Amino acid sequence: MITYDHRNQSIHIAYTFDELLHASQAGDPFNLWAAFGASTEDQIKYRHEHAHFVSYNATGLAEFHAVFLDYRLFLLAMATKHLISKRGAVFPLLLEEAQDIEAKTIRRAISQVLSQEAFLFGYGSSKSIADLFAWEIQQEALEILSTPLLNLNPNVLRYRSVVRQILFTTSPAIVHLADGGSIYLGDANSRLRLSSRAVMEGYAVTIEVVSEHIKHVRTSLDVQRAQPKRLPGALDRAAIDFFLDLLPDREIAPESFANGNAGADVYWAASLMMFAALQVPVLEDLSGLTIVMGSLKQLSPAHRLASIARGIEKGQIDHPLATYNQRENAEAVLDWLNRCHEYIGDPWSIKFYQYTQEMVVTHGIGMDALKRSSHALSKLARASFLDQPYHVVSEAGILTQISPRYIRTADNRLVSRLSSDEREAFVLYVFDTAVHIFEAILDAESWSTSWEKAALYGPEERKSAILIACKRYCDAEISEMRFANGFS
Repeated sequence: MITYDHRNQSIHIAYTFDELLHASQAGDPFNLWAAFGASTEDQIKYRHEHAHFVSYNATGLAEFHAVFLDYRLFLLAMATKHLISKRGAVFPLLLEEAQDIEAKTIRRAISQVLSQEAFLFGYGSSKSIADLFAWEIQQEALEILSTPLLNLNPNVLRYRSVVRQILFTTSPAIVHLADGGSIYLGDANSRLRLSSRAVMEGYAVTIEVVSEHIKHVRTSLDVQRAQPKRLPGALDRAAIDFFLDLLPDREIAPESFANGNAGADVYWAASLMMFAALQVPVLEDLSGLTIVMGSLKQLSPAHRLASIARGIEKGQIDHPLATYNQRENAEAVLDWLNRCHEYIGDPWSIKFYQYTQEMVVTHGIGMDALKRSSHALSKLARASFLDQPYHVVSEAGILTQISPRYIRTADNRLVSRLSSDEREAFVLYVFDTAVHIFEAILDAESWSTSWEKAALYGPEERKSAILIACKRYCDAEISEMRFANGFS
């Protein structure tokens, strides 16, 4: 089992810490571990998960998502501090039976942010845009947390600005409609939502198939699949189905696509079109200020993919198949991407890549910068795209040496790019997963799932994480804590 989890910037692997160290003696475990003694199937799976990592970090999505994650972390931390002051450090602070106005208001605010994230970065939402982005829900929660100064916090100001921007750039004709911001495929009898998550998954599946059937990736052990690749579920493959319907003069079934029978030019076209859809016009500068441009048409990968398809159907954008013979020509690839962006009203994305590259070069940002800022990773990934668009698009930048901050091993050990000292690496990991730690200790309803998201197991490890997170984000020294009955 190999998975990438953007929620904790980690690759989770099926090997123990000792097995990983043995494999990494020949190279960097963050990119090469799967090539030493691992099966070909494991290496291919690694390519799939690495593609998720790249599609999140090299496109602007990580910086866009940070607007919502940083606000949610702030809201959770302030709610935790508020409730500890009233109830003491008995976790979780809100048990399932808590139904007072305070508990309901805090839960409602957190739920709204999670719904916004699902809409923009996950499988979508059936709520109206007006309900999804109504600021009043957050205002009520901030008022409960006692001080009006909370409204002036930079994370609050940035988040509120983006929420209002999305709301007020949506057509009044659809803003109050349930599902008004969703895009559906098929007819009324077989509707399938095209989501941002489906675009990410479509890209990752394409990279996986290319690695196995076009690049013919093999390892020293060379144990290949025992069964044909299983086709992703309907929600995950919606973007692939959408792309295949757009192919001129070809009929390729999703099963054929997933098992390498579509042709190298088709896989290149699929990866390029989906990568274009993932490139959102968002830029965070070195001081932490974020510029977010456009409306849902430019900021949602699902909306972007649908708009690009319309441009192709109208003949205003060349089908990406036309770029196949020039795929290694960086100028030709960037020219096609620029025309896509301009068609959907996004003149900013490529400029933001250029400014990101300038930041990286001018300020000497390298992998050592990851210890100072988790956001440095997205800057490095975006800069690598301008240098090598073909390799980043077609192989998810596997040769760029840009990879996640952590590896979690099968025996629950942590390997970090940030520090060779396991204790220091653990502290930094807690900072990166703090949003899930606060979700767990705040509300019993999130206890199990949030500890799973943070990949923190066992009472002592969790207590250490709570102390570190509360000290950093709540400025709270906890002299005594305990877990409520039934929680550990």
